[in-house]
Amino acid sequence: MGETDDPAPSQLSRVGTPGPEIQSNARPIQPENILMVPMVSPEIRASAGNGNSYGVDVPELDVVGVWPVYDPKLSAFYSSESLSCMTVEGDSMEPQIHDGDVVVFNHDPSWVSGNIMVVCLDGRLMVKGVVANGQGRPPILRSLNPDYKDIKITEESFFLVYGRVLKINTERAPKPIL
Repeated sequence: MGETDDPAPSQLSRVGTPGPEIQSNARPIQPENILMVPMVSPEIRASAGNGNSYGVDVPELDVVGVWPVYDPKLSAFYSSESLSCMTVEGDSMEPQIHDGDVVVFNHDPSWVSGNIMVVCLDGRLMVKGVVANGQGRPPILRSLNPDYKDIKITEESFFLVYGRVLKINTERAPKPIL
């Protein structure tokens, strides 16, 4: 009938309270692993599509606050000052980057073929894969979504690399399992 002379609560009554063995394995988040990354204004979005034109050759990336990013590996290589983050709109980089995701990118104008970069092409701000197009020729901008064609950069194009995408933060709801 469940009656006992032992005044200690049974294990079943501890629902929701981790046992001492679980609590002893828990590690607190180390503050040195949290980067407070400058957040570009949500009014300026990198297009995962054919690009956002802001009417100038180089859109000004106005910082409006900071975005906390917990990533021990990222914090080992970068400081908050060498990174920025911004919101992405469009679906050309799906299934990896979705509309509304926030990408964290470094401030480095160099690029390596196959990396996803935040770029500006003729005043259009985009997040795209950058692919080499042969020795001495401008690269090609490539989407992950097969519904989008490659964007060829010409010799006359104004092309600027803001940096490589290092992390993607998403708030998408998980897919149902049933």
